[in-house]
Amino acid sequence: MALRGAGDFEQLGDESVQLGETHMPKRIAWTVESAKGDPTARMEFELRGGDVFCKLVHIEATTAGRGITTGDLAGLPGLERLAMDGFLSFAVNIADAENGPPEWWLTNASPRDLARTNLRSHGQAQLKMAAQVESAAQIYRENVHGTPIEAVADALGLSYRTASRRVEKARDQGLLPRTSQGKRKA
Repeated sequence: MALRGAGDFEQLGDESVQLGETHMPKRIAWTVESAKGDPTARMEFELRGGDVFCKLVHIEATTAGRGITTGDLAGLPGLERLAMDGFLSFAVNIADAENGPPEWWLTNASPRDLARTNLRSHGQAQLKMAAQVESAAQIYRENVHGTPIEAVADALGLSYRTASRRVEKARDQGLLPRTSQGKRKA
């Protein structure tokens, strides 16, 4: 059994961080409230120098509910992806008053879309890595019965060692299950 229910993001404190023209909170939290006796979960994240840090992971069984299971832990979303989605949900593109209204009013783009654009310009390598990790996970799953690391390397134009690192990062983010040496799982 895994944690059920959609989590909600909240801003923690009034501090904000500026990346280019994009402002977002320095700290956020993601909370899943108990559904049908399931445990509750709370995670807190912070932006430091453009990098996302997980500050807290708290899972608690409810008084009248069931205990925490391995399935609850395995069902938690990838921390980096969850945190970035949370920060981007609060992101706002600010234009100077002399330049008129915020850019997203004029382009019909959402503040979140513009934040992604600005984050790309400030963290191109991190976003490229995140995309490669997601692609590596999918390619690995599609080739689990063959040579999945070689398939990742070929498809993404990476060395075998770099492809192996992307697969390991996918495991760290919860995109692929953990495995023991010599055993493949997807």
